[in-house]
Amino acid sequence: MRKSVDFGNASTNCFDFEQPIRYLYCKDEVGDGGIEAFPVFLVDPCQNGSQPLRTATIISSSIGDSAAFLSVLQARYQRRDNATAGVLSLNKTNAETFDFNNYGFHGTSAVNTALTFSFDIKGLNQILALNATANAGTFTYELEGSMDNFATQDVIVDNLAAAASFTKNYTPTTVGTTLAVSPLAFRFQRVTLGAAGVGNTTTLEIGVK
Repeated sequence: MRKSVDFGNASTNCFDFEQPIRYLYCKDEVGDGGIEAFPVFLVDPCQNGSQPLRTATIISSSIGDSAAFLSVLQARYQRRDNATAGVLSLNKTNAETFDFNNYGFHGTSAVNTALTFSFDIKGLNQILALNATANAGTFTYELEGSMDNFATQDVIVDNLAAAASFTKNYTPTTVGTTLAVSPLAFRFQRVTLGAAGVGNTTTLEIGVK
């Protein structure tokens, strides 16, 4: 038996079960009978019309102190951002709605202009890979971390004085040269490539999972 979901008059409304299932009907060898039923629906009531519904379940862990929680499972998404001429935006604008399992970025700076990009690695702490190149000249590199999106905390984890190109591969055990901690310890990251000189541009590639 299924009860269709009522989202109200608009797709952004919460739904309700104003006509719940009242009973289950069964038939056996001695005759017909009804079994009274009291259904319980544990769901997130405000899902903006999204499908399928996210229903609650018991999630338990046997690692360390055992615990179980009533939680709603979310779908996993991937995202890739692009930018040219230094027009960059913060990624994962739906970070509070979607749970990403990988993230990627490709961007090219404007001529003789620094390229700065901030991104959120919520739930992504296995690996952070960066590759940067200049069409000519050299540029500086700086990687910063923060737990509050750089409102009060700004930690410089790694940097390079000058490079024509470089590749970085950070894991939970890889530490920066400026600060001996893994950048993956910080939820928010910011990468800055300095200007490469007159007539030159830099290109940045990022992969996180």
